[in-house]
Amino acid sequence: MDNSVKNKYEHLRMQGFDDDTERNEFRVQRVYRSGVENIDVLTADVAPGRVALGYNIWFANGRNVMRKPMAEAGVFRTDSDALLWFLGYITAHGKYFTADALAEVRRQSLKLEQGSLF
Repeated sequence: MDNSVKNKYEHLRMQGFDDDTERNEFRVQRVYRSGVENIDVLTADVAPGRVALGYNIWFANGRNVMRKPMAEAGVFRTDSDALLWFLGYITAHGKYFTADALAEVRRQSLKLEQGSLF
């Protein structure tokens, strides 16, 4: 993952978890689906209170990238924290996504942010 661009949710990612085992059993959270572009976040428990992040993205240009959950991609307290961090990652790398996908990412980010306020 290219971390040279700032993610406003970076504070959600936990440091100091060294288990780099790729997880084959994981939960899938759909972020966006269209006929040509699909974005899913994959999460798996790596320890009590520790959730690893992965992703499966089909870009509009036909390219696909998938990474199963593992600590290297990020460890978070909850699935929601992992999802919010990944939405921030997509936003920071918006040039690779369609306007419709980015609009849905922004909608979901706001929903998660507002949910954490109450």
